[in-house]
Amino acid sequence: MAGEDFNVFDHMKWFDEEPSSQTEINFVQQLEAVEQKIGALEKEAAALGEQVATLTQAVRSLESRVASDEHRGHPWRRRVSHMLSSLRSLRWLDCISTVRLRDEGDE
Repeated sequence: MAGEDFNVFDHMKWFDEEPSSQTEINFVQQLEAVEQKIGALEKEAAALGEQVATLTQAVRSLESRVASDEHRGHPWRRRVSHMLSSLRSLRWLDCISTVRLRDEGDE
C-alpha cells in the first residue's frame, strides 16, 4: 500500500474485522480521534447552549425591569437601555426582544 492513495471504500470490508495493514490501523486511529473530537465538541456545544439560555433569561429579566413603570426615572435606566441597544446592534443574541421604554425621550 505504500505510495497508494488510501480509499476507504476499497477497505470497507475490514470495519467488522481487525485492521491488517499499518495504513488501516492508522485510519482506524484517525477515525477514533475524530469521533472523540466530535464528542467533545457536542459537549461543548451543549454547555454553550445552556450559557446562552441563562444569558437570554438574564437579558429578558433586565429588559423587563427597564421597561417597567416601577423604575421610571431611575438614573440607571438610560445606561441599561443603551447597553441593551448595544447588545442588539452587535446581534449578540437574536432572541433579545426589542423593548420600547415608556418614558418620553428614553430611546
